[in-house]
Amino acid sequence: MKTNAKTKIARAAVGYSFIKRDQVELGAGVGLHYLDWEASLKGAATIDGEPVFSPKPKKASVDGWAPNLALFGGYAFNSQWALGGRVDWISAEIGDIDGSLWRFGASVIYQPFEHVGFGAGYDWVSGDIDYKEDGE
Repeated sequence: MKTNAKTKIARAAVGYSFIKRDQVELGAGVGLHYLDWEASLKGAATIDGEPVFSPKPKKASVDGWAPNLALFGGYAFNSQWALGGRVDWISAEIGDIDGSLWRFGASVIYQPFEHVGFGAGYDWVSGDIDYKEDGE
């Protein structure tokens, strides 16, 4: 079994901070993503002697615009240490493809000098894509 997937994303977004103080920031954003996605599946398998896939490749592709909603925030413990976080949600139905994507991100920043800082972050992304064949 062989699978292949390619995803290209371009994003335009704007955000607004509802709360912005020396130590705290909390805001929301909206935007548009242009998605270009394609996937292929090739292989052969059997279950109880019945073929499940044929050796002929099956391909699906879609491109289009998808809206994006976001929440973001940060907290500075002092002038050197800060935490940041972000949640993004994208959902769209384009042609035969229906899906959504969640992104959760968190980061910690250490800035020992005025123009020098170090950061580490973690992003968790989860997506759900459904392909509706003709007639479904």
